[in-house]
Amino acid sequence: PGMAFGTAEHPTTRGCLRILDGLVNDGDRLADVGAGSGILSIAAAQLGAKEVLALEMDAMSCETALENVARNGVQDRVEIRQALVEGDVPLPGSPYQGIVANLQSHIILPILSSLLGSLDPGGWLILSGILAEQHEGILAAAQAGGLIHLGEDREGDWWTGAFRLRPHLP
Repeated sequence: PGMAFGTAEHPTTRGCLRILDGLVNDGDRLADVGAGSGILSIAAAQLGAKEVLALEMDAMSCETALENVARNGVQDRVEIRQALVEGDVPLPGSPYQGIVANLQSHIILPILSSLLGSLDPGGWLILSGILAEQHEGILAAAQAGGLIHLGEDREGDWWTGAFRLRPHLP
């Protein structure tokens, strides 16, 4: 991990990995918000994603992620980009079939509309970095935004949720 977050030693990273394994489809275009060391982006590419945009605001983490992506041979499918995700601004290159955001509740809530606006109809979203005691607030915000709760992963004091954006009806 170098100076970046993400070794799969944290329950939220493991939760994301367990859920990613069941959601990534061959050929998906995905975004990893708060990519840290790039572990989730690398896993998504290895699970069949054809394109992953890894967004990270910390320059040192981006350097580490670039090294990890190259070390794992997925540099043709994973792009590391230093960027800050804000409010209602869609993610670069959106829409995506899936987005993973392993952050914290106080970071997720202000950018949730950006994440929702960056998904294809029927696309999936993994939200993690959430203390179990705070998960009800994330669930309520996600469902109010049009997400269907698909399932969750709990480990210790941590919660990871999987959601699908309701498809637009004709």
